[in-house]
Amino acid sequence: MRFPLAPVAPRRRARSPVTLPGSGLTDESSLRDAAIDGGDLSGSHLELVDLEGCRLDRVALREGSWRRCTISDTTLDSCDAANLCLVDSGLQRVRIERSRLTGIDLAGCSVQNVQLLDCRLDLSSWRFARLKRVAFEGCRLSGADLTEAQLQDVTFTDCELSGAQFRSVSVDAVRISRCVLDGISGVASLAGAVIDPLDLIGLTFELAAALGITVDTGVEVAADDPNA
Repeated sequence: MRFPLAPVAPRRRARSPVTLPGSGLTDESSLRDAAIDGGDLSGSHLELVDLEGCRLDRVALREGSWRRCTISDTTLDSCDAANLCLVDSGLQRVRIERSRLTGIDLAGCSVQNVQLLDCRLDLSSWRFARLKRVAFEGCRLSGADLTEAQLQDVTFTDCELSGAQFRSVSVDAVRISRCVLDGISGVASLAGAVIDPLDLIGLTFELAAALGITVDTGVEVAADDPNA
């Protein structure tokens, strides 16, 4: 058994204040060493943007589409990125705290050295994403879709994972601790993960189904019951 490696934190940078709008973000542009407090980029559609060494506080990014973008050495705090599309983008040494990321789409993304703390990630999509050295702490991931994601050195701590989909994920040094796991799918794909003993209670029915075991609840259904 190998314990997951912790994410590498964003590198410290000297940042200059930038006001939104007016950041100059357009397709194939770069924003470096910027400190942004407040502002609205909701609904923005960008490609090939490079965000490096920045800090975003209370910035609205919801309902946007940032495709094939790179975000590195950057911190986001109390931001709203609900339903943001980051398909085929890359995150490296990123820290996200207290942010609303409901429905965010990270399909096919490379996510490395990323910390997510006290974030809402319900209904988020990580399909085919590559997660390496990623820590979820105190996050709400109910209904998240991690189908065929690659999980290496990933930890879930004090998270809500009910209804999450883990079908066909690949697992290497994954640890789940003090999480709610009711109703998750693809539990057989988590073979090799380390799970807190108390968390196994929430996996009882899913594990039984994966092994072809029928759990007798002691409730009999009449043969002529139309709901049988």
